Amino acid sequence: AMLQVSPIRLGLGALEQILGLRPGEICEVYGGPGAGKTQLGLTVAACAAGAAHPVLFVTAKDHPSALAERLHTILLGRKMNEAALDRLR
Repeated sequence: AMLQVSPIRLGLGALEQILGLRPGEICEVYGGPGAGKTQLGLTVAACAAGAAHPVLFVTAKDHPSALAERLHTILLGRKMNEAALDRLR
């Protein structure tokens, strides 16, 4: 029998249900330029880190310092503890 792992709770409502992210899984997001892929990924990463989940964010497009600045803005906007940054890699 396969072990059922519950989806991660991120406080993102319906989006959380659509994504259905589970610990240890990889989620690839694709779409056209300017569709919001990076913003979605950073928001989900920030929420997961804020909920004490470790996060690995991988991209070949954006410079790490630019992503860190955007992530910091998301954390502040969502009133999350900046200690969440320590859970992001």
